[in-house]
Amino acid sequence: EESGVIDSLGRWVLERACRDIMGLSESLGQQLGLVFNVSAREFTREDFVVTVRDTLARTGFPPAFLELEITESTLQVIEQSVEILGALIAIGISISVDDFGTGYSSLSVLRDLPIDRIKIDRSFIQYLPEKPDGIAIVEAIVAIATSMHMEIIVEGIERPEQAATLLRLGCGAGQGYLFSRPVP
Repeated sequence: EESGVIDSLGRWVLERACRDIMGLSESLGQQLGLVFNVSAREFTREDFVVTVRDTLARTGFPPAFLELEITESTLQVIEQSVEILGALIAIGISISVDDFGTGYSSLSVLRDLPIDRIKIDRSFIQYLPEKPDGIAIVEAIVAIATSMHMEIIVEGIERPEQAATLLRLGCGAGQGYLFSRPVP
């Protein structure tokens, strides 16, 4: 990212991923969704929205099946973020905040920005269900997200007892080694 290579690499990866996943269906026959991590440098580039829109047009990938993951620290400049996110949402793209709770957490980011989903960082999950403090934090995040009509995904689920605790707390989606190791 510091060298600037992320700009061309990010464009290439997005294009390649959209082409590769285009037409692949999930079990119900619906287009498989694509979640794409965006770096702070990419997100604040002047041509970012145009690049995403053009990539979708070239590849034919439906915007409704693309979700962009952005770290909460990237979204700290609220005014600029509102404009960029608004343009992406107008295209039909979903937005999620990655690693929620680990950066410069500000509830104003959740209040002021059009966010569809929060991804709770694995650092809050790591010691569940043994640590009551972790449970309290997850409960608070779930309460905020639910009241703001945001979905939740929990990262880093490794043990069945973690999954059971998170389900009980109202987390309906998760990822981690319990479900699958990374695959090609």
